[in-house]
Amino acid sequence: EGASGDDYCYTEATSQFNKRFLLRTPELNFTNALSNNTLKLYFWFHMYGSNMGNLGVAATDSSTSAADDTLSKHFTSDTAGGLTIVYWDDASDDGSSTASGVRITGQQQTAGHGSTATAAHWRLASVDLNDLAGESSVYLWFLSKSGTQFRSDVCIDDVEVVGEE
Repeated sequence: EGASGDDYCYTEATSQFNKRFLLRTPELNFTNALSNNTLKLYFWFHMYGSNMGNLGVAATDSSTSAADDTLSKHFTSDTAGGLTIVYWDDASDDGSSTASGVRITGQQQTAGHGSTATAAHWRLASVDLNDLAGESSVYLWFLSKSGTQFRSDVCIDDVEVVGEE
C-alpha cells in the first residue's frame, strides 16, 4: 500500500542494476494556467535500500524524449537537469524538514515499506511548474536510476498536478 490505497508505481531493481527507468505523463495542457505560483506537481515517494540510486522529474514538449530541450526543463544526464524537487527529508511525517535538488538521491526511508515505523512512512515531494504556465503541450517525466545492487527500488504514488486557471 502506498501513500493512499493499494496501487503505486515502482521500479523493480532485481537484476536491473545501474538502469534508467522512465515514466511519462499523458500530454498536459497548461494554456489557461495562471503563472501565480499555484501550478505544482505533487507526489509521494518511497526510497528504501542500501544501494539506492536517484529520482528526478523533467518537463518537455516531446512525447518521446525526456532530453528534448525546447522547454529547458529536460534531463541532461542521469544526475543533472530537470526540475527542482522540494521533498520531506526526515521521518517527522509533517514536512517540517525539507531538502531540494534536481534529484532525490540515496536511501530516504530507514525502514522498509509495510513497516509501521515512522522511518518507513512515505514522504511528500513537490515541483514548481510555474514556468510552464501558458504551454499547450507538456509531458512530465520521472527518471529513476537504479543503484549497483538489487536494494534500490523506487516507488511513487498519488501523482497530482494542481493550479489555478
